[in-house]
Amino acid sequence: MMRKRISKLFEGRLLWVTNTCTTCTLYALGDMAAQWVEGRVTASHDAISLARTGRMAAMGLLTGPWQTAFYKYIDRILPGQSRKVILQKILLDQLNALPLYGSFIIGLKVLEGNTVHDSVSHFRSKFIAIYSADLCVWPTAQYANFYFVRPAYRVSYVNIVTLLWNIILSHLQHAKSPQKDILN
Repeated sequence: MMRKRISKLFEGRLLWVTNTCTTCTLYALGDMAAQWVEGRVTASHDAISLARTGRMAAMGLLTGPWQTAFYKYIDRILPGQSRKVILQKILLDQLNALPLYGSFIIGLKVLEGNTVHDSVSHFRSKFIAIYSADLCVWPTAQYANFYFVRPAYRVSYVNIVTLLWNIILSHLQHAKSPQKDILN
């Protein structure tokens, strides 16, 4: 009975709501974990920055629907699970990540109150580090996704991997040390 109710969350219009809500929630949890790893949250230190966590969660409003639409699209244009199809899906996923990272990094900085110009400069300084880390995590995770996971559960699977990824992403996004701007 409970399994049937949960399954309904991954059908039709509810799939969009489920994916967006889980994306927002896991972005927030990933940021809280990143703050703990960074040492921001200890017995003798500040509490979690709820503003920072809220901004990360807000980005889920962008990426949840984006991912839902993307996975529906690539499953429609590239049906099947052959090695060739999976590698094509991974390539498309990597191409999809580029504008998503731009929106994510620039969007977070704008939400923090920075100008668009400063936010774009920040993107240029962080992109290579973030995309390099992406290449270490996502191609393998997506191979498993496209081979083992049913299409309705793809975003949920990605959100589970994203919980760990967001710790890395939030840390890279908020790291104090400047990265070399090689996009200029």
